[in-house]
Amino acid sequence: MSSLRLFRSFRGFTLIELLVVIAIIAVLVGLLLPAVQKVREAANRAQCQNNLKQISIGLINCADTHQGLLPGVNSLYPNQTPTPNNSYATVFFQILPYIEQQNFYNACYKPTDPTGQNGQNPTYSPYWNQTPQSEIKTYQCPSDATIGVNNGWYISWNAGPGSYGANQLALPFEWNGYHRYPASFTDGVSNTIFFTDKQASCNGPWWESQIAFAVPDWNPPAEWYFVIQPLPVGYCDGPPSYNATPVQHSPTSWHTGGINVGLGDGSVRFVAQGLSLNTWLYALTPAGGDLLGPDW
Repeated sequence: MSSLRLFRSFRGFTLIELLVVIAIIAVLVGLLLPAVQKVREAANRAQCQNNLKQISIGLINCADTHQGLLPGVNSLYPNQTPTPNNSYATVFFQILPYIEQQNFYNACYKPTDPTGQNGQNPTYSPYWNQTPQSEIKTYQCPSDATIGVNNGWYISWNAGPGSYGANQLALPFEWNGYHRYPASFTDGVSNTIFFTDKQASCNGPWWESQIAFAVPDWNPPAEWYFVIQPLPVGYCDGPPSYNATPVQHSPTSWHTGGINVGLGDGSVRFVAQGLSLNTWLYALTPAGGDLLGPDW
């Protein structure tokens, strides 16, 4: 009798009991997963904001070094005419020495000018497959699902794949003239967007998909608005947008409910998707005499 009691006391779970336990675990996982994802996204957004802050401060330091002259979205710099040791590249390449990437910048030195943009003088040129392979984490948002989806235009960043775009109204292409910091920003540098989130891999030529947004030369205003969580990966068109049909020039964000922006004073803010259209557009113009709305 005692042996029978001992056997019964150590019997296994029944199938029903196992199913109940599994169901309880599944419910707990379902409850915890959104919380874990929320914490992860908060961490990613904070890292993205830190990246934008380093980029914005690097740009300011670059301008300070060159008597207030800012590089453009794509430009000859730091001299506006062909001069030995100029670079002809995007702003993301030209600020590399100011975000602790001097070695990467130096690796692109060429004794002759491969692009012809610097009058055959010695130059720092990352174009036409001249860029060393590199992954600069400062230029990569951890939420950007297009990192690693290479469509052949990463070279346009001149610094490997990157998740950020530059406001062409604040940092013009060289044929639109150069801006000076802070004199060109009569609306105030703290009221002007310089950089935003922008997905790393995107269809279209480099000047559309990778670098500039708010380009006045050929963009209708609809292409200045921002898009939240663009899909499918590798494309810039297709998803719902912020009050506009998204196109290749649009700033794009992988963050829930808004987009990170780097301002001209080096600060970073998270702009909610519900921001009024006028306030968003006013924040893009550096000298329009526009007052930002109370929702800024």
